[in-house]
Amino acid sequence: MTMWVFGYGSLIWNPGFEYLDSKIGYIKGFNRRFWQGNDFHRGNPNKMGRVATLVEDEQGLTWGKAFLLGPGAESALNYLDKRESKLGGYCTTVVTFQPRFKRRGLSSPTLHGSAVQPPLHGLSPLTSSGH
Repeated sequence: MTMWVFGYGSLIWNPGFEYLDSKIGYIKGFNRRFWQGNDFHRGNPNKMGRVATLVEDEQGLTWGKAFLLGPGAESALNYLDKRESKLGGYCTTVVTFQPRFKRRGLSSPTLHGSAVQPPLHGLSPLTSSGH
């Protein structure tokens, strides 16, 4: 089984799993925001840090990196389920990834934050979110 996984935050530089290939590109319909509170990847229980999340926007476009998973895809997906879903509060959505230098899109599951998961802080002044 092969499949692509799209990363738009720390997965870009720190995927943590083996992959066969990677491509730079984008997905449509989402904007990247640092609105999701998190005390595992950033911050602590008393002062949550912020992590990247995707917010639906039909005009949105988010650049990132897609990774082609090979025969060990199940192991990578289990790792991502723990790192991103159980510990990070993200949910999975299937999106169409558009590689930068290819005309046809690829179907790719992506993990993104959801308001039903851990706190979505939304927009706030830099003075309170930048500490």
